[in-house]
Amino acid sequence: MKKISKRLLKLATVSMAGLYAFNKITFYLATVKHLLPDDNGFYYNWKYGKVFYTKQGSGSPLILIHKIQPESSGQDWNQITEDLSKKHTLYIIDLPGCGRSDKPKLFYTSYFYVQFLESFVQNVVEKPAAICADGNSSIFALHYAALHQQMVTELTLINPQVPENNYISKITAKLRACVLSSPLLGTTIYNHHVSLENIKKRYKESYFYNKECCSEKEINTLYESAHFKGASARYLYASIEAGYMNMPISHILKDLRIPAQIICSSTNPDIDAIREEYCCKMPSIKLHTI
Repeated sequence: MKKISKRLLKLATVSMAGLYAFNKITFYLATVKHLLPDDNGFYYNWKYGKVFYTKQGSGSPLILIHKIQPESSGQDWNQITEDLSKKHTLYIIDLPGCGRSDKPKLFYTSYFYVQFLESFVQNVVEKPAAICADGNSSIFALHYAALHQQMVTELTLINPQVPENNYISKITAKLRACVLSSPLLGTTIYNHHVSLENIKKRYKESYFYNKECCSEKEINTLYESAHFKGASARYLYASIEAGYMNMPISHILKDLRIPAQIICSSTNPDIDAIREEYCCKMPSIKLHTI
């Protein structure tokens, strides 16, 4: 029995060392191409770390907020910033936990991002601005707009999240968060989720209507973004999977008085739920399908 126990212990030690080495090498190789330059932007020193953003164009301020995913960054907006910058001063953010921004070891919530947006608008933009938010970022953008209606000139939501579709029990949420944020197992699961193959599959099958528009460079940039600044990126993934980004929105839509619109893909499987959740509760909101 002692010999078997020693062999099992040795095997477990070797396996753990192998996973540790695999994770270290993966993070190193994912960032060697330097596809996320930071010399064309600025860092805002927020209380939870440095947040990267770029500023370009002239005109009324417009804040572009990418979806909350480990591989996402301000680079997601690259194909439309040139046109938008002709009429707007663009503030393009890498959200905390994403891209070139710091990735603190904490569990992220929508209210965490509401706090960030409050601080960013107050200290960087310093005036009322239009906000365009993608995907699950729509939830915290809505809450910020509801709390600070005088600071938001217009709100645009792209394929917004439907919170009620993502309910997770508290016990399940805590278990998921614990496992996925663990140093060895959590990092290994994270690296599988944001592997080059899985990112390519998700974006070509779910995010791009025309698969040919999703270039190899774009996939490699997403891959680098997911691994930038090390393994602490797993905390954002753990928070998303635990359902910590969910916040109710029904109670704020009826009191929202700013101009708002939704841009939604006609192939979005949640389009009926989006119409019911947003448009029925805020009749003034405009829904555009493309």
